[in-house]
Amino acid sequence: MSIYIIGYLSFLDVSRSLSENVTGIISAKAGTQCSVTTTLNYSVGQFNMAVASTVGVPASMLAATCVFSSANKSNIVGTTMKFGTMGLIWSHTQQHTVSNTSIQSVVQLHYPVGAYFSIKVKRANQVYQMNFTLFEDEFGTEALGIALLLQLATYSLHRFILKPCIKKIWNKFMKPSYDDDVKYSTNQAKHEEHEALIQLMRKEAVRLTAAEEQRKGLVITDASYGCNRPNDINVTVPLQLLVRNSKLIIQKDVDKNSLNGFYDPFPYEQKWLKIRYKFRDHLHECIISEHDA
Repeated sequence: MSIYIIGYLSFLDVSRSLSENVTGIISAKAGTQCSVTTTLNYSVGQFNMAVASTVGVPASMLAATCVFSSANKSNIVGTTMKFGTMGLIWSHTQQHTVSNTSIQSVVQLHYPVGAYFSIKVKRANQVYQMNFTLFEDEFGTEALGIALLLQLATYSLHRFILKPCIKKIWNKFMKPSYDDDVKYSTNQAKHEEHEALIQLMRKEAVRLTAAEEQRKGLVITDASYGCNRPNDINVTVPLQLLVRNSKLIIQKDVDKNSLNGFYDPFPYEQKWLKIRYKFRDHLHECIISEHDA
């Protein structure tokens, strides 16, 4: 239960869950416009329906609302019917969202007052809204036809113009930058994890290096894995740990990025393993491809 008091107005809301999908709400408002409203709300998945009755001043009414939304909330369609002392009101709302731009249109038939249409475009923090009066004190098939035609025009504007244009702009200008940012963040996390693992390996690698130097065996002086670019990863320490009895053996059917201390810095690209090593006090260098042994 919630109670709000603002100036001379007071509000009272009491809600209760009647079942898994049904909620009952009683709202009371006191002041110059006092009323009591009872609402039953049914919600399941992407469908929401509410029926309400209001008794008060200056208007009492019965109302029913149905709202359908897509799974990602990018498309929302709603219909509301109100009948009471103020007359009969039917309104139809549709809202479509692409990226951070949404377009909303509302058609309202208010008997016996008139017919109205409004359209609102929202992009980030900017809102543009236009309101139109279609008819006043005149109702018939023309009013209903024009109202439905405007809703169809709004849907067509979103479906065939706004959505394709925004998607094209996104794919051409924004998506590459977004993909680069995601790729950079992913590689940065892998690089930090790689460096932490290398630190754990370093002590054992130093011991093995000293043993190989003593027997003038195989010492890895420098090794890199990648596409011969500045951000190739250094794998000197992991390779030294693979040296046994002055021999470095890497199986041909094993991907290099699956070796301990390795990761794939350039997915879907051909990579090489470049090794500089010392054997019997002579320096050597070799380059092998991803799947060579």
